[in-house]
Amino acid sequence: MGKTEAGIIDRAELAYALKHNKVLRELDIKLDIGPVINRSELKMRIHLSRPELLEPINNAILKMKQDGTIQKIIDNYIKT
Repeated sequence: MGKTEAGIIDRAELAYALKHNKVLRELDIKLDIGPVINRSELKMRIHLSRPELLEPINNAILKMKQDGTIQKIIDNYIKT
């Protein structure tokens, strides 16, 4: 938007913003995407008062990873 020369953003967040943010799409700016600086996994926290949720949620996440559901969700948000 002409306010800075550089920035750091997660690649998935950038892809999502470029796909879904009307202002960014209309600007039609050229981006030079640099090297990956750090990698982290998405995390979910379960409140200490709800320990019974931990196992079913972990099982559901594992199943979704194995059957490709998580990747399909991510792809839906970031791929054009």
